[in-house]
Amino acid sequence: MKKKLRKKIVKKLKSTILNLKNAFSLVELSVSMIIIAIIIAALAPIITKRLTATSTTKNKISTNCDSYYPDGYCSMCYITPKRCIICTKTCNSDEYKNVDDCTCEACKDRYNDPYCSQCNSKRCTQCDNGYYLNDSNQCTPCPAGYYCYQNNDLSIKLPCPKGSANNKIAQSVCEDCQKSSETITGTIALQEGSLTCTPCLNGYYASKSAQETECEICPIGYYCPDGKIIPCQKGYANNQKGQSACTPCIKSNSTTGGTYANSIGQSICLACSNGSYTLNQAQATTCNTCPQGYYCPDGKIIQCSAGTYAPQGSTNCLPCATGTTSNAGAASCFSCAQGCNSCQASTSNCLTCKAGYYKNGSSCTICPAGYYCSGGSAGKTICPANHYCPQGSSSAKACPSGYTSNQGSTSSSACKSPFDCKAAGGTSYNGYCYKRSTSQPAATNGHTWSMVNSGHMQNVCNAFNSGPIASISKQYTDSYHFNAYVVSATCGSRCIKTYSSCEMRDGVVNCMKYSYSGTNSIQQNYFARFNIHHNTFCNYFSTIWVTK
Repeated sequence: MKKKLRKKIVKKLKSTILNLKNAFSLVELSVSMIIIAIIIAALAPIITKRLTATSTTKNKISTNCDSYYPDGYCSMCYITPKRCIICTKTCNSDEYKNVDDCTCEACKDRYNDPYCSQCNSKRCTQCDNGYYLNDSNQCTPCPAGYYCYQNNDLSIKLPCPKGSANNKIAQSVCEDCQKSSETITGTIALQEGSLTCTPCLNGYYASKSAQETECEICPIGYYCPDGKIIPCQKGYANNQKGQSACTPCIKSNSTTGGTYANSIGQSICLACSNGSYTLNQAQATTCNTCPQGYYCPDGKIIQCSAGTYAPQGSTNCLPCATGTTSNAGAASCFSCAQGCNSCQASTSNCLTCKAGYYKNGSSCTICPAGYYCSGGSAGKTICPANHYCPQGSSSAKACPSGYTSNQGSTSSSACKSPFDCKAAGGTSYNGYCYKRSTSQPAATNGHTWSMVNSGHMQNVCNAFNSGPIASISKQYTDSYHFNAYVVSATCGSRCIKTYSSCEMRDGVVNCMKYSYSGTNSIQQNYFARFNIHHNTFCNYFSTIWVTK
């Protein structure tokens, strides 16, 4: 009986020690084991004595306790008074095991503490997560800036570490500060016990969760608005750190070359090549081909001016060919009117003429024979002497060496070989050769004789007004006698009377000198004294011919 009782006591003590080992930390367990060993050593004689004493008393101790403890967990008990000695019932961690009654009692109820999660016979030993034991062994809510949790049967209260924060009470964990992303603002906590994480400023970001250090500067190719970090999108770029926005690529214009960015996270926009341009600001794709009517040097786009044109992809505008023109921004040229060297596209009016034409209002007219026309905006110029100018001449053509021609000559036949007027029987005066003949003389060395006209009158008078002058002086008081004298002269009925110094009639030149004398109007009108050049008064003499 004694041996069996001792074995049960030792077994129970071992079970108790095992439970204590699970309940306490290693340090506490070592201390507890020492204490328990001392207690066992002190109590063993007493227990043995009591067991020996009671063993002699009938029904005092029993190992058949089911009638007293129906749940069957009490394996040894006192009958009188009723008290369980060995209880094998297993209680939950938040319950206290009452060996005397062999029951489990909730710690919360035992110590009237709703947050007590573990206890012993004397006090609450552990609290729910988010609570800690105060000096009075009461479970208290964890304050803001701290977190409280249970570890090895201990209730621990710690400040939130750097990189985390907590602005609520009764928390078992602190929230990590957030890592920056395209949608999340990065935050940091530089101090322990922080209530909140501090958001990163514009141009900065948090590179990791629970960041304990300062926010980092936004890298090249990204922008960081409000602590987020976002790569520059297509059509944008950023070549500087710490930016809260990316710069859009440039739209082409007449003074600035366009740029583009066709991938995200670019640090710079790429320049368009010659013959291409960007149609829009922040263009994401490659540059567009330069359109017709424009040229695109170094990514710029410039409209071609009137009179020029450009096909697609041009780097410069091409001038319209002679006789063609265009409106501004043209892909090709169209023809001007005949004779135009250049013309106004909107009205088709000629601006300048081709060589061989002259400007005639808003059109160009072919140069007439006897003139030459250098083109442009100049008029026509008469062909000079010793030259000839057929129709459409752009310059005067010189006669062969030694040959001469009149001003305004129209063909090469007008060029004459050298001519001796005296040898031809003529009289030379003022560049012309005059000859008397009753009929047209034959051409001499290519020089054709023509009957003189009124334009040669003064030249002929001067050429032949030489030699003795016959003077007939008479005075008549009336026109009858004046006319009668003229008619009765030996010249015959075709004599010419005149008051002019010279008169041309049928190729015959009559030269006269006259003066009036008298005291009245009749005398002034009808009395005359004629100084008549011999052989030139009447036309029965030879006709005068001229050549040059």
